[in-house]
Amino acid sequence: MTMLSYAILLLFALLSVLKAQRNSSNLIIIPVSQRTTQYPSLGFIQGQHFYTKYQDIWKVQVSSASSTFIKIPGLTFVFSHAKPLLYEVDYYGNFINEQGIAHTFVKVMVDGSIFTANRLLPNNDRRATADPALGSNLLAVDRYGASLVYSVAPSSSFTFVKSERLYLPAGVHLIEIGVRTDKPTCNVYDGVLDIKLTEFDTDANVLGLKYPVSIN
Repeated sequence: MTMLSYAILLLFALLSVLKAQRNSSNLIIIPVSQRTTQYPSLGFIQGQHFYTKYQDIWKVQVSSASSTFIKIPGLTFVFSHAKPLLYEVDYYGNFINEQGIAHTFVKVMVDGSIFTANRLLPNNDRRATADPALGSNLLAVDRYGASLVYSVAPSSSFTFVKSERLYLPAGVHLIEIGVRTDKPTCNVYDGVLDIKLTEFDTDANVLGLKYPVSIN
């Protein structure tokens, strides 16, 4: 890749960030690995990058029941990369549900959409019928992929662990953690978001990696 082509790519990446009203000062640019392999196109790892962020507010209150996931402050990454990357996303957080008989959901969000079973679903009530294979209501769809904790007693406390693996194409991508409950109030404490990015050689399809499908 020439310096000119990389500069053009970076310019478009920054424009995309501004268009999406993202803070460009948080943009992380992932360089393309210069390593070469003896056997190209076999899915070998070319480079890896590791990142961690912490919830920047001690307690986040989810104070209303909604079909929309709210974003946990401080747990946001914006990446720009010129090659496809495998994202390994791991979230850990402590929760207290003030009410009994409550469903609490945690999801990884990609570019403003809800990531579920390698699909990108809308962050609204249309998610309930977006894909019949996932279910026919919000409870069924949002619990898919071990994303639900059911609290029976008031003031139930638990640690939520959410992990996802996703393969994203070259470009600018926003990664966030979203939470919602059907019976407020739910309090979220001490969240941690770890992300590992892996670059493979030119043909990662041999590993069975597929881009998420956007369903609106």
